Amino acid sequence: MSSIFRRHEYRFILALACALVIWFAFAKLIVPPLIERAYRGASFSLFNRIITAQHTYPLDSYLAVWDWLALRVPVILVASGVLALAMTRADFLRTYVGVATPGTLGAIRMWTCLILLITLSWEDLASVALIPAEMRNRAGFMRFLHVLPIGYDAFLSSAKALTAFKAVTELLLFLGVIGWRTRVVVPLATVCGFLMVGILVEHSFFWHQNLVPLYVLAVLSWTPCGDGWSVDRLWKRYRGRPIPAAEEPRAVYARARYACWIVIALSYTATGLSKWQDGGLYWWHPTNMRSMLFADTLMPREFDWAWSLHLVTAPDAVFAVLGLTALLAETGFGVVLVSSRARRIVPVVVVMMHMGILLFQRILFFDLMLLQLVFFDLSRLGRKVGDLIASRRGRLARSTFPPVDTRDNAECAPPTVARARDLRYALVISALVVVSLICWYDHVEFYPLTSWHLYSGLNTSGKITYLKVVGHYDSGHIAPARLEDGIGALAFDGRYGPTLEKCVAQRQPSDLETCRRFLRASAAAYNARNTRRLTHYEIQSRTWDFARDAANPQYGELTKQWVFDVR
Repeated sequence: MSSIFRRHEYRFILALACALVIWFAFAKLIVPPLIERAYRGASFSLFNRIITAQHTYPLDSYLAVWDWLALRVPVILVASGVLALAMTRADFLRTYVGVATPGTLGAIRMWTCLILLITLSWEDLASVALIPAEMRNRAGFMRFLHVLPIGYDAFLSSAKALTAFKAVTELLLFLGVIGWRTRVVVPLATVCGFLMVGILVEHSFFWHQNLVPLYVLAVLSWTPCGDGWSVDRLWKRYRGRPIPAAEEPRAVYARARYACWIVIALSYTATGLSKWQDGGLYWWHPTNMRSMLFADTLMPREFDWAWSLHLVTAPDAVFAVLGLTALLAETGFGVVLVSSRARRIVPVVVVMMHMGILLFQRILFFDLMLLQLVFFDLSRLGRKVGDLIASRRGRLARSTFPPVDTRDNAECAPPTVARARDLRYALVISALVVVSLICWYDHVEFYPLTSWHLYSGLNTSGKITYLKVVGHYDSGHIAPARLEDGIGALAFDGRYGPTLEKCVAQRQPSDLETCRRFLRASAAAYNARNTRRLTHYEIQSRTWDFARDAANPQYGELTKQWVFDVR
């Protein structure tokens, strides 16, 4: 067995060396001339459409971006290869990865698809057609869809097409829940889910809800997640085809489960490390915590409670504890990858952290709270429910389950195939780790890649600036207005925030027109559903020095004001 393993190692190292040589030849000899010709508009039409900002960026800037990418790819290849070889060692697999049943992986697939099905069904994707095209930021990989000759811009302007696409996405996720044709359905559901979230992101800003479940679903696309808890399994049994034993632990399912754990752990660990990187050792400073909580509470959002404002006079120790708890929970989340005890404690702590974020910052991470159940064996719960139902129907139910063997069970495949499969899984997992660390270190925000630098800054000035939206109605009434009642696609998480900032800042000539188009479209959507009609929007920028004027009943002073007649 050891000779087989060493043989795969040698072949892998040789293949890695060949890949590096090919990449350097491609990166240095082929791509730079293509970029130069595309910059002059003399390349293929597709390449020419990718480079369209010649009046803003010189040629050297495009070449510099490519040089950055050309150097990162070898780092990813080498680091992933070294880490993959270490992860295929028998002691690592036996100690940290272990074994799992088909039902364990199938339950993760069911739960992840169900989370996405619930959260994406909330989105009003059809209302994207109401959003002015000027608000599209072409985030990350979504910009390539605008370049391809597929009519993507016309698709974004059609409410019927967007409704149909959302229905297809929901159907695929439902089929993923029940496990029908998982080899095809799960990858398609992943692609559609990324596209649906990407459409919403490029019309607002890069928010992170639903991103981690989509990462998990992308990993499941390459795993036998349909072997348990699926229609596929029932169909194979009906047709008399061989299926894996439901209660027999296998290493292959544990590899896939561990990859899902890594994706979740990396997101939290990177979020915690970003706070150390940007905010320093005192990110948890009470004044910094007050700044974040008060600003999020006063900014317009879909929720209207203001719990954090009741803590204005609370002692600094309260905010320091909140900050330290969040910092330690995020940074230390990676412990779940090496400790079974941590997998029973850390997810519960993180759920409590997200509940605190919802109460005091009015930000709902519903997907991440539910996703913590992935660290528990959901298949055991399903078996207990099944046995309870069977016992009540008078059938004999199993009172105990066979103990899970922690040894690395032999796979059904020959040793050479099993070792190659282990190496592929380890390579995928290692690549996820390395790419995530590079994105974190380089502050990469290129949808769907992210560095997870969320709330990582440090503000100890004791001052915050926030926006307030006031509506003027045809009855003469003036009151705070909810932009959430206008265009549904922007109703969550203050997705209209960047456009509101343009209304008061107006740094560029185009900002004013973009703001006008958005407010006119939002008012039209609101007036179409309400008898009390909006006539004006008033956008206020207010500054609050809570360190010196904590008792201010207006929570600050008006610094800027802009009124727009939506008629």
